[in-house]
Amino acid sequence: MFVAWWAILVANTVFESHLNIAGGYFVLFFFAGIALATWISLLELFALPEKKEAQESDTSRRPSVSQIDQGLDAEQVDADERTGLLNRGRPTFARYNDEDTGDDHTATADKDGPHNREEQSWSRSLPTWTWLLQFLLVAPIVIILVGQIGLLVVAALHQTGQDGSSMLVLYVFMAAFTILILSPLVPFLHRLSWQVPTFMLLVLVGTLIYNLTAFPFSSNNRLKLFFKQEVDLDSGINNVSIVGISPYVKYAVRSLPEGETRFTNCAADRSSGRSICKGHGLPPRVVDPHSILPPETQYHSWLTYNVSRSGDANKARFMLSGRNTRACKILFDAPISDVHVVGAGPNDKRFPPVPEAGGKEIRLWSRTWNRTWTVDVEWEGQGPHEGQKTGMEGRVVCMWSDANQEGVIPALDEARKFLPVWTAVTKFADGLVEGGKRFII
Repeated sequence: MFVAWWAILVANTVFESHLNIAGGYFVLFFFAGIALATWISLLELFALPEKKEAQESDTSRRPSVSQIDQGLDAEQVDADERTGLLNRGRPTFARYNDEDTGDDHTATADKDGPHNREEQSWSRSLPTWTWLLQFLLVAPIVIILVGQIGLLVVAALHQTGQDGSSMLVLYVFMAAFTILILSPLVPFLHRLSWQVPTFMLLVLVGTLIYNLTAFPFSSNNRLKLFFKQEVDLDSGINNVSIVGISPYVKYAVRSLPEGETRFTNCAADRSSGRSICKGHGLPPRVVDPHSILPPETQYHSWLTYNVSRSGDANKARFMLSGRNTRACKILFDAPISDVHVVGAGPNDKRFPPVPEAGGKEIRLWSRTWNRTWTVDVEWEGQGPHEGQKTGMEGRVVCMWSDANQEGVIPALDEARKFLPVWTAVTKFADGLVEGGKRFII
């Protein structure tokens, strides 16, 4: 352990000095405790007798080979060609946890103290209390530090699986910190009686069965589900998407009114590993919640846009505006090569507005309401004939996220009311409601 943690300390020092990664500060405390415990182990050697004296004492205590015939165990006799290969050799150190079973060869109190009579004579002079001091140096501080870090990491990562991250990362962290917490106990486990590890084994089996059979979520440990409502402002069709881990998201949507018939389309998203359940949703009232008119009759006025092409080049200008919103975006079916927003701040030359491979989405944000954006875009491409320009298709979308007032997004209110108590609803994207129209250039 000393050698291993010395190597880890060197690696931690390199990370801290060269890479500015200081998260392994607990390694210093871990190594300090092990170094002191190792130092105590070396000091124990001063209690050993002289080598010559130990050899003479051990020789005087050993019976001759002929004594085997007198009923003595082979464990007390020097091994020779007649000694059985399966006989257990004499232990080096005393077995302090042996119980008195009435056998002459078990640990009993004799003139040399409570040591095993089979113990080699040279080790009988070693102190038997130093392990407790070593345990206090190695275990408590390390368990407290690493335990708190482990709890912090697990509390921070336990919901990342619902976000689409791999659960393998969480399991690796849990395994690593479990090993770190238990490693200081390894040198002292042999001093525990067999009842302790047996009890811990039963605890392991019981908790394993419970974790594999019990429902994993409750009102105190909820499953995070994601909500998104998409409205086609041209046709009036609107769909609600509930996103989460399968199969629990399917169990959850069944709790919604007519959930089994509305959310029949639950497909897996290969990129995130989650399932997306889509179904018809209640019409939102995000633009004018106090209007007495049905929101479907006003969809066409929620978003206005105009697209004009610039000459014969693959360039176009968008003029886009949304009602009661400060966030919109433009989605393209094919990548664009350049973009410029009129009136926006200067671009940092270190960061091009569009990556080298092109981009398919432009997000627009404003500090004022009902802003009209003017966006110039350019894309690459050539028609079937030389010099022929190509077109572009996509969607213009505006977003609404105000859910502070009940009735503005009835579909979200419905989800909050009827979804099980073991779920928590949050938004899937930048907007709770997205309304869009199709464009063709």
